[in-house]
Amino acid sequence: MIYKYKDIEDLKKKIKDKHVSFTCGCFDLLHRGHVEMIKDAKGNSDILVVGIMPDSYIEKRKGYNRPIQNQKNRAILVDSLKHVDCVLLLVSEVIEGKLPVGAVIDLKPTVYVSRSTQWKKYIRDLNKNKVKLKILDTKKIDSTSKIISKIIKLNCE
Repeated sequence: MIYKYKDIEDLKKKIKDKHVSFTCGCFDLLHRGHVEMIKDAKGNSDILVVGIMPDSYIEKRKGYNRPIQNQKNRAILVDSLKHVDCVLLLVSEVIEGKLPVGAVIDLKPTVYVSRSTQWKKYIRDLNKNKVKLKILDTKKIDSTSKIISKIIKLNCE
């Protein structure tokens, strides 16, 4: 099920008293790396919530020609994955630097799962809100940027 950020209270009711994992990403062109990260994020949790970054964030971070797909389309794809229980459409206001810190504090999952070690600087805020941090292995199988580069290269040959 896909939730707009303004409906986060409804989502919180659904996940109350459950072991909840939360992770976030762009998921612009869904690939194996995304799927494996989502599978790892689900782990032993009852519910996995996946936050989808807003289009404005991706354009600012990746460039004017990104995202390839809008936030709604990316959310529909992620929501279709078997390990995903809920999708949350993030808004720019809950993103601090490159990280959706406000969303984690608002949702208060049992654990926040990320591949970014940048989250370690927020460990005090997470602990204060009883949110555990799990940093996944940073191995990269694929990246959307590499896939786009390969498509462009093939198209130019």
